[in-house]
Amino acid sequence: MSEEEKRRCGGFVKLVEFCNVAQVQFHCKYVWLDTGCINHSSSAELEESIRSMFNWYRNSEICVVHLNETSNALSLRRDAWFTRGWTLQELLAPRQIKFFDQYWRPLTPNCSNDKVPDTKLGVPLWRTIHEITGIPVSQLLSFEPGMQHIKERMVWASARKTTRIEDKAYCLIGIFDVSLAIAYGEGTMAFHRLQLEIMQRSDDKGLFAWRGQESAYNSMLAAGPECFFRSMWSLLPEVEREPNLDTTYALTNRGLRMSVPVYGVESTKGVCLPDGSDFAGSDSDRDGSSGFQYELMVEGLGRITVKLREHRYRHLKIAILGNASRTTSVAILLVFSETTGQYKRIAILKVKRLSPWKEPEIIFIK
Repeated sequence: MSEEEKRRCGGFVKLVEFCNVAQVQFHCKYVWLDTGCINHSSSAELEESIRSMFNWYRNSEICVVHLNETSNALSLRRDAWFTRGWTLQELLAPRQIKFFDQYWRPLTPNCSNDKVPDTKLGVPLWRTIHEITGIPVSQLLSFEPGMQHIKERMVWASARKTTRIEDKAYCLIGIFDVSLAIAYGEGTMAFHRLQLEIMQRSDDKGLFAWRGQESAYNSMLAAGPECFFRSMWSLLPEVEREPNLDTTYALTNRGLRMSVPVYGVESTKGVCLPDGSDFAGSDSDRDGSSGFQYELMVEGLGRITVKLREHRYRHLKIAILGNASRTTSVAILLVFSETTGQYKRIAILKVKRLSPWKEPEIIFIK
């Protein structure tokens, strides 16, 4: 490739501009560029880079963000940078960050570090980013990785896209501060393994508060972060920790072992719904297909209405995960197999809060 062809290449121009900004404005001798400094032909180097990336951003002198589709504050909302899976940690991890528009002009010309409140920047930068991402300004300015607010962090990642399906999990390694082996080719198993790592270190049942496609390996776990999409936020209440409930759970060879209050469904009545119905109570998204509305009579809980894809459900049970408010609890609808003695999750829903609950029992969910 000739020098002229290189200069026409957008990636080369970006590299030159990035190095110029790092050297001239921030006096850096060395730089690291995610799109140019990882040898993808070396599996060892690729794994090290993915597992270390959050800390590299965290410990950098400055993180330079080039918003290639932003020319001013108004177009910031339409920039694809905010829709990519890998840029979530690039946004949260650095202690110092500087945003540049598509022409490499700083969005905030009067500050060398944008990780300060809007009042110091003189422009509503972080308020706008909060509106784009749904991430609280306090977290944008001072994020700590780990097991805090698991469901909320899944929501932040839910609308972001990655080229490879495994990256839906790998891009969250630093966010949750977990260790996860990199194995491209494993597909949805990557996100399943991420959830297992989270379960090993947290008793937060918010991990189970999702809707959509279940994991191929266990019905209590989600297939991907998109199942936590924030448009469903109101349907997925926070699960409070209850002092009288056993919060431990573990994945065994019989399924996910949990100790929860279980209520029997005394009777069911199904009504066929037309195409395009919104399955608000089930673990399915709207996709234009028909389904069934169930009216369940549940011991102690009364009548519960839920919309499901199928109608041949028998031996239904409802298990309580925790309380959402003073009047409602978070529950999962389960179908029980008398043959295996295992349960399968088919929906998440709100139910009337009872006090006291039934005595918890140990169940296994496959």
